[in-house]
Amino acid sequence: MGTSHQLLKVLTPSVLVTLFCHAHVLAKETTPVGTDHAANLALKAGVTVSSQQDLCAKDHAIDGDRATEWACDNESHPWIKLQWKEPVQIARMVLCDRTDPQENAQGGKILFSDGSTLDVDDIPADGKPREAVFPKRTVTWLRMDLFSARGNHAGLSEFEVYAEGGELPHPVTASDPAPGALVTITPDDPRISAVDGLGEGRWCAALWCPFTGTSMKLVGNATPSSGKADIYIDGIFCQTSEWYSEKETCDVTVFATNNLADGKHLLGILTRGDKHPSSSGTAIHWSHIETVAGSHPERFVPARRSQFDPNVPLWLDNRGAPLQCHMGGVLYHEGKYYLLGMDWRAKHLPGFPFEWYKNAGFAVYSSPDLMNWTYHGNFCGPENTPDHPLYDYTHIVARVRPLRATGTGKFVALFQLVDESFSELNVTAVAVADRPEGPYRWHGILQCEGKPVQGSDTAVFTDDDGSQYLLTGLAGPTEWNVSDCLYQLAPDCLSAVKSKKLGTGGEAPALFKYQGVYYLLHSQLTGLTVNDNFYHTATNLWGPWQAKGLIAQGPHCDKTFQTQTMDVVPVAGKSGAFIWIGDSIRNTMSGCIRTVWLPVTIKAPGEMELRWRDSWALGDFQ
Repeated sequence: MGTSHQLLKVLTPSVLVTLFCHAHVLAKETTPVGTDHAANLALKAGVTVSSQQDLCAKDHAIDGDRATEWACDNESHPWIKLQWKEPVQIARMVLCDRTDPQENAQGGKILFSDGSTLDVDDIPADGKPREAVFPKRTVTWLRMDLFSARGNHAGLSEFEVYAEGGELPHPVTASDPAPGALVTITPDDPRISAVDGLGEGRWCAALWCPFTGTSMKLVGNATPSSGKADIYIDGIFCQTSEWYSEKETCDVTVFATNNLADGKHLLGILTRGDKHPSSSGTAIHWSHIETVAGSHPERFVPARRSQFDPNVPLWLDNRGAPLQCHMGGVLYHEGKYYLLGMDWRAKHLPGFPFEWYKNAGFAVYSSPDLMNWTYHGNFCGPENTPDHPLYDYTHIVARVRPLRATGTGKFVALFQLVDESFSELNVTAVAVADRPEGPYRWHGILQCEGKPVQGSDTAVFTDDDGSQYLLTGLAGPTEWNVSDCLYQLAPDCLSAVKSKKLGTGGEAPALFKYQGVYYLLHSQLTGLTVNDNFYHTATNLWGPWQAKGLIAQGPHCDKTFQTQTMDVVPVAGKSGAFIWIGDSIRNTMSGCIRTVWLPVTIKAPGEMELRWRDSWALGDFQ
């Protein structure tokens, strides 16, 4: 015991890692598993890597022996490159991770010499093979960046490459039921999404379930302790359903609708903590959903929205897809509003912080009335050029804010570009378009006095004289996301010419002006946790700024209606009419974004508030 202790005392950290790596390799299988040396083209390739451990060298990744390993040396995003002396035709790969449970490749992007790329996800952490089959291509080299890697010594035990890929995988598609057939959807159906304890009857807890057909019936159990729930079809409120009964009763029809448009639909159920006066609780219990199949399961017929509904579980666009406007912003131009926001439909990355997703870029929509939205596409998703900031799909685009540059007439999207640590990459980037609906083309990192604009959360503002501004977080050792740095933009909005720290604090800023007073809204510094948002006012944009208090008042105002400020939108043609948008960031369900839209009340110069309304319309503004 004493000898071992003395030996460990003289070992350096790097030697300890090397010994661990060596011991780990010895513990694995010592014979190749399922490797065809004659067909494995990796055996004929040269290999280079970003780094390597002494006993886990690069050659172990292509030696045909899955019992040996390549491991990087203290890196978060290692890479490996195979190169052949002559062109080779390839159509299949087999990747095996290290079996160390703390060091996982997980997945990454493969760049081929012909300029094409391939994402390979879900590499098993136990060393079992992950096969990737793709259309044949001729290459001289390929490089894999392990962007999803976890641990400081990730790597591969084997990287096999083959000329023949066999059959390309075909997605499994469910056969549609015959028209008129009865379809039953149960709570374990994978199409169902729910957040925030729907069954417990919490305020604004929601469930949504897609279905197809011409009718729908929701069946549940009514009990003496049941509450109420609002029912939505295709994002439009239908009725408040009662689950209460003096005696417990099973298989009660709590909602039914017929004569639906033949095609795709979305059922939404929303609880708000309401109940019958005689009920002892607010919980709801549903058992199944019955639908009658139609003839056009591929079709969606949009329902026309005529009012704002802050309760809506999911807001659908013209295709029947949930609006992807997370952390977004709104621009008005020539009779239409344009909404740009982060797309949350991408794959979740296990082991990453903040419910991190692969970058899917930002989505663009247009609407004549801020209620009915048409989708125009996604922009600034992953790139194929290795030195591009968007090549790494873990670098996400967020807090998108649109402007029309007063100096050029071009449409500019300013957005946060950040990595999962908020430290290696935390800047404001720029994309440019000729039209407000896009396409938006990557321009670069915003510069101020020759330096990249640092910081996280973004907001934009155009003043009465046409001058345009950006608000961002101020990055620093102790202030990683303090949104109180103001930048004056150049006339083309492609650079900043002046900056100042305002000292207002907070994150998630939004800025608007009315009758000579600037209103600056902020969230508390709690990241993705909801809180009571506050605001400051000033008569000069550069300050001084006066703290005013909380923005949300009255019923349901706790933690700003369970949201975080996203943007404040001036209503075209209506003086003093502003709409506040809250981002329901507590909802981290993939691809499902909830927003709350409420009118801003200006009580007096420098005094504003938000109050909950179950429904309202633009005509409510005087």
